[in-house]
Amino acid sequence: MVRARLESSGKIRMSDFKVGPHVTVQLPVGRLVDAEIKAIIETTEGIRLQVSFGAETARIYLWQVIEKLS
Repeated sequence: MVRARLESSGKIRMSDFKVGPHVTVQLPVGRLVDAEIKAIIETTEGIRLQVSFGAETARIYLWQVIEKLS
């Protein structure tokens, strides 16, 4: 089973994130990666995080964050 999302509170708040810290995220293909938050983007679909891992970047939803690392 995948690690519990952030805390047992069940709610992920935008105030939990800022540019720079590292997080563990679950990509749409199911792969878990440790990534650095590069930007916080507000779109018509909602707030998304732009993260980088290795030489790749991705825009993810808040619910895809599994754990804050720093």
